[in-house]
Amino acid sequence: MWRSEIARSATTQYYHRYVWFLAWPLILMALFSSCGGHSVHDAGPDATVKDQVTTYGATAILSFITASPADAAELTAIFGELIKPPAGQQSIPLPHQTVLASFASAKQQGKSDDWLVELTAITTDGPTHWQVPVRVSSSRYRVTQLPGITPGLPTGPAVAVNAAAPVDVNSDAPVSVTLRDFFTAWLTGTGDLGRVADTTAVQRFATPPFTRVKVMEAYAGAQIPQQPQGDLTVGVVVWGMNTQTTQSSYTLKLTASAGRWVVSDVAAQPSVRTENTSSTSPAGP
Repeated sequence: MWRSEIARSATTQYYHRYVWFLAWPLILMALFSSCGGHSVHDAGPDATVKDQVTTYGATAILSFITASPADAAELTAIFGELIKPPAGQQSIPLPHQTVLASFASAKQQGKSDDWLVELTAITTDGPTHWQVPVRVSSSRYRVTQLPGITPGLPTGPAVAVNAAAPVDVNSDAPVSVTLRDFFTAWLTGTGDLGRVADTTAVQRFATPPFTRVKVMEAYAGAQIPQQPQGDLTVGVVVWGMNTQTTQSSYTLKLTASAGRWVVSDVAAQPSVRTENTSSTSPAGP
């Protein structure tokens, strides 16, 4: 927690003074990337769509991570029903970060209409990395889940999860215990990540983003066996606490190992609940 507003002010001044030492390598990478973007392979309509998806996704992420409760109307216009709080909660926590600079890119998931937008934000609290899935349909864009904070490197493809089986995240069921232990170890650095995850597939955070986490809700893509066996895909909503509280969503692949569940993969993006819908915005520059 900040000791005083003086400390916050001093830190903000520090970042304004030195942020470009952090941001300059990213700016150079963005410039080289944009120069490469005019090659023959990127020419034509696909390049235009990619630029528009990047802009739309970056706007969605920045709107989310800088929002305050006063921005509820803007968030609803972008995220629709996705911005609804978990069951039993009156509202969702917002990061409310101050962003000094940001850099975004978009990747198409195969030849589908699904894209993954990744954004690095240089904030007064340091650099953070976010991802959000964007779907293109009939020349209109929509996000399919709230942004999620990540270690910063791209991982696997998108995974859709139907809410076939809700998970009691507070129970002593093996899947619930694994979810709580995993997110505590992964997002706070407390505990043994290697005990609950395949660390050859799940990337660690160089600096864990939170000091405390709470798994708010989860849903499996299939009925959960009484004893761990095979694989299971689970969508999870997590609240992470540090100087403020942030809600993130993730898709996990759980694999049975030695009579318990371990996390064998984290999807490249927040989880997609296929029965959810969100508002759309017209495509355009």
